[in-house]
Amino acid sequence: MVAPALILALVARFREQREAYQGDGYNETQLRREFLDPFFKKNIFRACILPNLY
Repeated sequence: MVAPALILALVARFREQREAYQGDGYNETQLRREFLDPFFKKNIFRACILPNLY
């Protein structure tokens, strides 16, 4: 299964800015807004991840 474009974009963004994300200044709210909200808004979890859990 090929990862959806949104997942690839989120992974690329994380790789580019890894040090900033792992620093003390990056908080849970920022994580949610930048990574989790887009992931769930596009229903990627429901469409790609959830069916493979069972």
